[in-house]
Amino acid sequence: MATVYFIDGFDHRNYSGLGMKYTDNFRSGIGTANQGDTVPGAYAAPATPTIPSNGIGDSNGIFFINSGFGAICYTKTLAQRNRYVAGFHYKSHNPFGQPNAIDSLFFRWEYGSPVFINNQNPNTSLSIRQGPTNQLKFYAGGVGTTSSPGTLVANPSFVFTPETWYHVEVDATFGPGGKLKIYVNSTQVFEDLNVNLGTVNPDRFSIRHQSFGTQGWAMDDLYIADERLGRCRVNTNLPIGDVSGSGWTPTPSGILYSAIDDRQFTGSIVSPDSDITRIDATGPDLTSLHNFAEFSCYGRVLAAAINATAKKPSLSAPTIKLVSRPDPTSLSVTELDEYLLTTSYATYQSVVNLSPLTGGYWSDRELKDAIWGVRSGGSGANRVTAMFLEKLVSLEGLSYDCGAGSNSYAY
Repeated sequence: MATVYFIDGFDHRNYSGLGMKYTDNFRSGIGTANQGDTVPGAYAAPATPTIPSNGIGDSNGIFFINSGFGAICYTKTLAQRNRYVAGFHYKSHNPFGQPNAIDSLFFRWEYGSPVFINNQNPNTSLSIRQGPTNQLKFYAGGVGTTSSPGTLVANPSFVFTPETWYHVEVDATFGPGGKLKIYVNSTQVFEDLNVNLGTVNPDRFSIRHQSFGTQGWAMDDLYIADERLGRCRVNTNLPIGDVSGSGWTPTPSGILYSAIDDRQFTGSIVSPDSDITRIDATGPDLTSLHNFAEFSCYGRVLAAAINATAKKPSLSAPTIKLVSRPDPTSLSVTELDEYLLTTSYATYQSVVNLSPLTGGYWSDRELKDAIWGVRSGGSGANRVTAMFLEKLVSLEGLSYDCGAGSNSYAY
């Protein structure tokens, strides 16, 4: 079975980078004018194959709609590995008729401490660009900018039709004598089994846009794994109930989950909504557990991920722990990952690849019954503004199980 390290359905977004996943050690970037949809729900997500609408934001993605100031949308730190596979839905998106005279950067693998000076990063292993003829270009090294892109290692001949969704997978083995394989809609369009992708394995990726004179692009349903998964979809659901939360205080006062079930946009309020609605823990080892809405069942669940958008409200040194209780009949809580909080909001994620109850793939019934939440750590001063659950679903026609009960069936 493949190991999934990260997923993102891009269902939480706003104007200024608050909660734009994932930061770990870097919140947003330089310039935010083109982050997210300018009009909520204005653009449809991948329409082929058609999947039942489910949860929140399934018709949304992340969009850079036209040329503009270069902006790092987010960066996510992972473990240092010599092979990563990135899969995502992608389209060339140009509503304002930009001539696309130069390349547009949108994804790069990096290593070491984040170094962003004028959006450059000298620690770049591999960057992916949208070329002026709606083709993708792949560069090794350089500083990850248009002016210093590094060495061109792949320029597949495949031409993307503008405003059309495709599924792209990039399978990269790093280091000298590395490998690079590129797939579009599950068909291989490029292979090099002896490519030099630097001397240092990456431990981070970033998503960004650069810059003037380029057209835009759109991305959705991102996964990072250790092998190809084929076409996938990411669905998102919100908390709908409280299981426990002693020691956590909601703002406004009332029930906890309603303070962290941020939906996309309400008038001028964006999602996550910063300190407008939130829950606070004032001490360590306080656990807030919640039920989540039920996902619709339509394919094999390859991974589940619990997410929390959080910060520290003071100068103390708190951590946040993402936790789960997969067996609703048990009081045993599993701590998944622990992160050091900063004074700026960031979204933190824990991926659970397999069902802890069976050791096999998750069923949708197991996801419905599981309980998820957060626990304060360190000095304990935690502030959480949003929490959401995601699942990664295969669209490759694999067998799947919806779970026990009257809706139990497998294909």
